Amino acid sequence: MHIRLIRVCTAFRVILAGLGLLLLAGCDSAQRGQQAHRIGLSSARIVHSAIASPNIASLSRVVRQNPDDSNAHNMRGAAFGQAGAYKRALGDFDTALALNPRYYQAYSNRALIYAKLGRTEAAFGDYNRSLLLAPRYHIAYLGRGMLHKSLKNYPLALADFSQAIIVTGEDPIAYYQRGLIYQILGRHKLAVRDFNTAIALRPDSDAPYFRRGLSRMAVNNYRGAYGDFNIVTRQRKSDYHAWTERGLAAEQLGHDSKAAYAFRRALAIQQDHKPAQDGLQRVAAGNV
Repeated sequence: MHIRLIRVCTAFRVILAGLGLLLLAGCDSAQRGQQAHRIGLSSARIVHSAIASPNIASLSRVVRQNPDDSNAHNMRGAAFGQAGAYKRALGDFDTALALNPRYYQAYSNRALIYAKLGRTEAAFGDYNRSLLLAPRYHIAYLGRGMLHKSLKNYPLALADFSQAIIVTGEDPIAYYQRGLIYQILGRHKLAVRDFNTAIALRPDSDAPYFRRGLSRMAVNNYRGAYGDFNIVTRQRKSDYHAWTERGLAAEQLGHDSKAAYAFRRALAIQQDHKPAQDGLQRVAAGNV
């Protein structure tokens, strides 16, 4: 492989968050076993979007110099996807797969773009091809699981997230997403267990704390829930939902002054948030 492509492959490993999932621009087989760097667990934001244009310019030069290299097209496709240029991304992934029909990362990458475009059947087809070629490629399990989740096919989503956990064992996103499914299904003890693992693997992400707090509320563990929402409000001071949930947990613990403080903080951010309004009215009435 051209030495410049190796350098660019290392320098411009592009990660795309879509449908709550990370898209990895795969490089050659020597690099396929490397873990993708992950930012966030539930956000749909695009990582490093400020450098999307320089990435595309640099990768386009590599494509011109290596027009028959599937890695170059796959990586530029990921950069186009990151920039929201989905049709151009599809063009690059199509070319990558024409050059290398066994490029399982490119199938998974293209599947994510199809999903973003609402082409669900095509997305499932590409995830399935990716997993047929690489049965232990957990990124494809995560992507397909997210697609099932978006369609409310919760048992199938649960199966895919569980498989992603089996093949990696250390992916906080897989544990978090499976926890969300358990939460949706009302299986809160299992949800808490998965959120615990997600937190242990990625303690700096606030999303699992918030979700664990909700499941703890559902099983009447108000003290634990209050602690979780307290952590979230320290990190996301403008999140009125978190402040409201913190107030509800404090209210259940009989801490009316703490509950009132949390409800007021929520209303200072979103003055017409009815759950906070109702909560403040309740605790205020209780102190009359």
